[in-house]
Amino acid sequence: MRVRLVRPATLVAVVIVLIVFGGGAALGASALLTKAPNSALACLNSTGSLVLASGTTCARGLRAVELPLSTASGARGATGPRGKPGSHGPAGPQGAAGSTGAAGPQGAAGPTGPPGSTGAAGTGVTTYTESVAEPGASITQPNTVTLATIGPFTVTGACYTTSVMDVTAVTYFSTSEDHASYDVIGYSGVGNFDVASGNIQIGVATQGSPGTPSQVSHEPTFLDSPDGSVNAYLYDSAGVYHGSAGGASAPACSWSGYYVTY
Repeated sequence: MRVRLVRPATLVAVVIVLIVFGGGAALGASALLTKAPNSALACLNSTGSLVLASGTTCARGLRAVELPLSTASGARGATGPRGKPGSHGPAGPQGAAGSTGAAGPQGAAGPTGPPGSTGAAGTGVTTYTESVAEPGASITQPNTVTLATIGPFTVTGACYTTSVMDVTAVTYFSTSEDHASYDVIGYSGVGNFDVASGNIQIGVATQGSPGTPSQVSHEPTFLDSPDGSVNAYLYDSAGVYHGSAGGASAPACSWSGYYVTY
């Protein structure tokens, strides 16, 4: 037979009800006042359910059972094992970059380094290439071109007709300051010259005609300003009808050269 269990508090209430309604009211009350019961009489039917007792006995066909009424707590059971820790969640997205902080104060200046070695004295080199398309009518009416300006000195190319077919190219220099000096290697006239000296020829002129070109290279020319602030030497060449022998169109006169200042 299956027995349906009920809570002790419920059984106490059932016992009290059974005793009161079973005709033992005085006895039940006296027993409750003198000593708390530690068990109770219950009647079970064939299905395992509790039914009212008749006094202190069960009716016919019912089974009497004694139920303990103790309310003492049992020992606490052992603590169960601790569960495994959960896995870490995915990392969150990276936050936006913060703003740039203010610039720090400028550091102290470092010590001065040792002086470098002195370089060699430099020189300035300047080149030129100039031409005159058509010759002037005569030596006194040449067509000219400025080849170079070096301090107070001016170097000029002159181109003029010598005869019906011949053309001459010549190079000159002059000064804008008195008491300048010059030296054309291999020629006289070394020394002082002034503004009034006008154009002084460098070396010899060259003469040619269409189909018969000519070329001359001039000797080095040294020029010094009156205060010594400009010192230069010049290398110059002059030509007439370059390229005309091959039938090419060419200027009547042309010059090329360079000068060095120091």
